[in-house]
Amino acid sequence: MRLFRFTVLIFSVAFLTPQPALAYIDPGTVSMVIQGLFAIIFGAATAWVMRPWHIVKSLFRRRKPEPLPRQPDAAKQRSDGDQAAKP
Repeated sequence: MRLFRFTVLIFSVAFLTPQPALAYIDPGTVSMVIQGLFAIIFGAATAWVMRPWHIVKSLFRRRKPEPLPRQPDAAKQRSDGDQAAKP
């Protein structure tokens, strides 16, 4: 248990003490972040606008006619009728 407390204390001191960052963010990074935000905003707006458009468009779309049921051949009906007539 002492080892766990010691480890937590060391990590707390290491991560919670302020350190100078010594980092540089160039303008290209900022423009990429802004571009990503614009992509998210306009992508969500497009999805929000296009969904009702697809619903309205589906109301006016022509539907394919249903196929007619297959009619049995006339020759087959005659041969079946002939056999049924002969007991």
